[in-house]
Amino acid sequence: LNASGTLDIVAWPDSLSFTASCTPDSAATDGLCEGVVGNAHCVAETPLTIPHDTSLEPNQLTAECWVKLPTYHGVEPTFQGWLLCKNGSESSRGNYGFRFKNDRLSAVLNNAGGWNQTQTIQQRQALSFEQWHHVALTFDGSLMRFYVDGNEQGSQAVPQPRQAGTGPLVVGQRSDGHGSLVRGC
Repeated sequence: LNASGTLDIVAWPDSLSFTASCTPDSAATDGLCEGVVGNAHCVAETPLTIPHDTSLEPNQLTAECWVKLPTYHGVEPTFQGWLLCKNGSESSRGNYGFRFKNDRLSAVLNNAGGWNQTQTIQQRQALSFEQWHHVALTFDGSLMRFYVDGNEQGSQAVPQPRQAGTGPLVVGQRSDGHGSLVRGC
């Protein structure tokens, strides 16, 4: 069983005191783990890849997921990685998903392809660790919205209609395989 913990040692002139704390890691192994309701999929070492399917490329979309980041996750001000990513990178036509950058989660959508077509809405506050959070990206054909735990983080007009991509949907890493692994359930 993988776990994270602490050991505090206090030395007194006539005694020695030890205090140990140990908690099982929520994302210790890849695969099924306890979710909000039923099972979830934990990413510990290998991202989850779902092959391309045309049903993942609607003209209007909602992408949503529950996420629980372990305390050892390492989301620092310089951390960058994808929680969920469809169709390559943020410059790819049809790309959408959730990206960590500078200790915040962002919703990303690129309907037309190219770096200058990337639409991004950044989260207002960092996610807390060891707690389930619901994140959602919606696109109704003209307006993109981003929600965290039911609270709208922002909205943005998107002038281009969606163009389908052909890449996989990947949980835990950018779908072209580049970037840091985002561990969690």
